[in-house]
Amino acid sequence: MNGVCRETTRRAVALGLLAFGVSTAHARSDPDIPLECGSRNAFDEQLRQRLGDDAPTGSVQVVITRTAGHAHLRVQIGEDVRELDDPSCTELFRASVVVATAMLGREPTPPAAAPPPVVERASRVYPRLSLAAGLGLNVGTLPAPVLALELETKALWRYLGAAAAVRYSLPADKTVGDKGVQLQALGVAVSGIFRPARAWETRLGFAAQRLAGTGTESSPVR
Repeated sequence: MNGVCRETTRRAVALGLLAFGVSTAHARSDPDIPLECGSRNAFDEQLRQRLGDDAPTGSVQVVITRTAGHAHLRVQIGEDVRELDDPSCTELFRASVVVATAMLGREPTPPAAAPPPVVERASRVYPRLSLAAGLGLNVGTLPAPVLALELETKALWRYLGAAAAVRYSLPADKTVGDKGVQLQALGVAVSGIFRPARAWETRLGFAAQRLAGTGTESSPVR
């Protein structure tokens, strides 16, 4: 009878040691979390309590490392990583559940807003300048049609512009009775230009002329 009891006791102790060995081996199977800080099973259970039974615990990687008087936590989900430091690894273990809950339960990050369109500063537009000389026939100002020389300068923008001109008419003679007069004219003109197309333009402005003459006495014709 005593032999049977001893055999039973020995088997019970062996089974207990075996169970302890299995439990210890299972507890040490996760090297990412030291035993004195917590366990992976406890982490998964607390995460399910917060997010529900369908919480994707397998996608969360938790690593706690310890050095002398210092502990470091690293929580990673995909490419998202959070890291914390604290003297107490048990505090970091509790923090790991909070951090993972926030990472899994947060709203999706909205896409980055498109950068505002680049507004190009309008470059300063300078007028196009031109200078022209002309030769024509002046009719009506002097007693007889005479040649006239004109010098004009223009400043043109896209549709608008301005012009200034100087005109000189060659002398012309006029005889009244036995008196003769030689007249010549010098005029200036300033005008605004509206130029809707290259082919034509309209002008609005004013002009002034100065007539000058010298009198001569004509000899009677015999």
